[in-house]
Amino acid sequence: MDNVQSSFSIVIVNFNLTNEVNDCLKSIQKYLNKYSVEVVVVDNNSSDRDIEKLAAIYEEHPKVSFYFLKDNRGFGAGNNFGASKSSGDILFFLNPDAMLIEDPFEKIRKIFLEHEEIAIVGPGIIDKNGESEYSYGNFPGPLEETLELIPSKSIFRKKIRVQPGSFSEVDWITGAALFIRKNVFRKIKGFDEDYFLYNEEADLCKRAMAAGHKTVFLNSGLVCHLGSVSSKKNYYNFTLFSYESRLLFIKKHYCGIKSVYMRAVLLLEYIQQICIWTIMIPLNKQKSVDKIRAFGLLIKRGVL
Repeated sequence: MDNVQSSFSIVIVNFNLTNEVNDCLKSIQKYLNKYSVEVVVVDNNSSDRDIEKLAAIYEEHPKVSFYFLKDNRGFGAGNNFGASKSSGDILFFLNPDAMLIEDPFEKIRKIFLEHEEIAIVGPGIIDKNGESEYSYGNFPGPLEETLELIPSKSIFRKKIRVQPGSFSEVDWITGAALFIRKNVFRKIKGFDEDYFLYNEEADLCKRAMAAGHKTVFLNSGLVCHLGSVSSKKNYYNFTLFSYESRLLFIKKHYCGIKSVYMRAVLLLEYIQQICIWTIMIPLNKQKSVDKIRAFGLLIKRGVL
């Protein structure tokens, strides 16, 4: 059996979300002494330097550390750096725009202790309105890419029925709140830094599965996630990063006819989205223009 996990390292990667990091840290405070928990905050070269003032407040805190990178290396690279500075047996990657609303640590510890085949756990997540957030799914594949062309595709998403407090095996869980055994994280060499933003968690889970480990979703509302606060301030970047990462995932994990089909469907989706957002211009001009610009660039870059 794996070594018994007894300590946690929470890794938070920040980019211009100082207020959210502050709220996140406040939600964690009460657990720092109750369990063996440390917090590692990594700033990805934010232009908002208020994060330095927040770091000064925690300067003498024995369980909270801040690190400042000289450039924005992306979500996965920031988390890899944070993991390299951690000492816990279990890594907990947590978005800065997320807060703990229940105690996750005892449940997670128990899962890892009793199920040595499980390497990654995603806790239940709710949004700011208290609604369950879609935080797990199937790996991208030919069917999943085809469904992306359907506006109401959410009705086709895999639904799992799990009793509250229990868990079920899934392909991937969101990186907004992700627990992973540190020894497994090291074995699969952490997040793939070729991804700047989005789909790096699906890639991580896929490589963990290939190494013989399972990923599970814990049906318990432990985390409140405000949701993509940083990226969606700029719809151009949000669109560009999310679709480029999907293409990268396809290139890394598929070959032959599957790869050709999925890339062709992705190109078709670019065209479809330009048509949709052109129609939407009278309702939301700035967002529509940002989207059209991004998809235009994606078409120019191609899917090869």
